[in-house]
Amino acid sequence: MPRFRFPPDPTRPVPRAAVDQITRRDEALAVIALAVTQPLIDETIVLVLDDHRRGSVITAVTGTHDADDLLRVVDIFAAASELRPCSHLVLASVRPARPAGPDYIDRWEHVSNRAVQHGIIVDEWFIIDPEGATSMRSRQRCEPGRRTGSAVPAVAPDVSNSTGERTD
Repeated sequence: MPRFRFPPDPTRPVPRAAVDQITRRDEALAVIALAVTQPLIDETIVLVLDDHRRGSVITAVTGTHDADDLLRVVDIFAAASELRPCSHLVLASVRPARPAGPDYIDRWEHVSNRAVQHGIIVDEWFIIDPEGATSMRSRQRCEPGRRTGSAVPAVAPDVSNSTGERTD
């Protein structure tokens, strides 16, 4: 199961809002780390990316304990995208007391499909727990937003973990 260091290496630069593209998992996690509550609490972090994969908004939604809460968060951001366009989302569910389980893989499919219905692609969904971050996209081994076989570029297909080993 692909695990990533979280919080990420603090010596690496964080992508600048609306300037730098976020194309790798470590870049996405660096931005997400700015919004995660410490000590960890149940919350969902949403990183909104434009067509060029530049981050413009990051939001922390607290109290997201239930599995269906993530679907509601995606629906809210889809509705908001009518006011401020967004093309891609990177999601992070913070779970301080429970790591990613097998039911999360099914949830990835539901979340990804729900976003696609609104014209938004979920590039990545991380589960963050005290041991690090797990990539749900890597566990599923599918491209984000793929419903009919069309491949969509993904965040960080070749990112390395904290030991430098490939995680894909």
